[in-house]
Amino acid sequence: MKRKVVFWGMSGIMLLGIVGWQLLAEARQERQELTIGEGYKVGDVVLKPGKYVVIHRDQGNKESVEACTFFYRAPYYADKDAVVKLRCRPSEGKRVNEFSMKASQQPDGTALVQSIQFRGSTEIHNLEPAL
Repeated sequence: MKRKVVFWGMSGIMLLGIVGWQLLAEARQERQELTIGEGYKVGDVVLKPGKYVVIHRDQGNKESVEACTFFYRAPYYADKDAVVKLRCRPSEGKRVNEFSMKASQQPDGTALVQSIQFRGSTEIHNLEPAL
């Protein structure tokens, strides 16, 4: 009887450890601080020139409709509201040595940011409005 209790107790502890490890592994976060100049638009928001922090939180669900990419005015702190919240559609590309942001020129003169890629990553985050 005592062996069964010890066995099931150890099994439960191992199961909790594995589940916890998986949750931590799936909640990966990428972060980059950058300076943005005049006339950049992200989603529906025209950003003011200045320093921003871009954070991508990967919840492990590639088909999510929730926002996963956030633009914050620097300095960033945990309970600060994002200037823009977006979702992304990931695609693969070449590994980059520094943060990359691709934008297209719009008729109104702004540059619409369409994708971002973090330093050392092969994953391109194609930005879309959050639903």
